[in-house]
Amino acid sequence: MAMVTTPRAMRRRATALRRGLCALLSKTYQVFADRRNLAVHYWTINDPAEMRRLVLLGADGIMTDRPDLLRAALTGLDRTGQP
Repeated sequence: MAMVTTPRAMRRRATALRRGLCALLSKTYQVFADRRNLAVHYWTINDPAEMRRLVLLGADGIMTDRPDLLRAALTGLDRTGQP
């Protein structure tokens, strides 16, 4: 399946994301972004289990109010985020 990359198609995708029509916390979305060389960053994640889940999904960045919890959540993972 060919991916349409016209400005109009990009606007439609952005609108779908803003309206919540895409699951942003899924492996499918992470693969979608990776194939397009797009970084995925999550903001204000303060739950250690959610932090670890997002890292395992392949998140490129996590913003948090609790860096101590993020550091603890990353314990045991290698540089690629894998156990």
